[in-house]
Amino acid sequence: IVLFNPSTRTGFGSASTPKDAIDMRPVLSIRLKLLLLVALACLPALGLVLHSGFEAQRLALRDAEAQAGRIARDLALREQHLTAGTRQFLATLARLPDVRNLDAKACTPLFRELLVANPFYSDVVLTSLTGEVLASSRAVPPGLNLKESAFFPLVMKTGAFAVGGYRKSRTTGQHVLVCGHPVY
Repeated sequence: IVLFNPSTRTGFGSASTPKDAIDMRPVLSIRLKLLLLVALACLPALGLVLHSGFEAQRLALRDAEAQAGRIARDLALREQHLTAGTRQFLATLARLPDVRNLDAKACTPLFRELLVANPFYSDVVLTSLTGEVLASSRAVPPGLNLKESAFFPLVMKTGAFAVGGYRKSRTTGQHVLVCGHPVY
């Protein structure tokens, strides 16, 4: 233990000379102490701001995920309704006498009229059992064959309505969900 005599600036005990005396000058200046005090006082506020920001980000992300889920469910439901409507539309067409007889001259104007009445369809096409396009609501390239299209083998195999998936249409160039139905 060293005791300090302020008048001589020497310690009592083990330190006997001014050189050995403990220097009692403050290690930190008052300005630095005030700066540290202000910084320490601001830390809780900074922590609160950071926490609030992270919490807001987490909530925004959760809301965005929930909204994306709602949109995905809505789109899936709309696609189901559109697919069901297309199934009904094609089943009705397949029962018409001109379609059953594969009469291209009668089907082409009928398909064009139906396309105008149903603008959410990009094309209505009638093919032979070999995939050759017999009639279409739109002009088709000569010799167009849909046998290799994704829906065609499904319709031929199952003998029922089939969805071939999304692809670029060979007749319109639009990206479409291709569906097919057999003609009985």
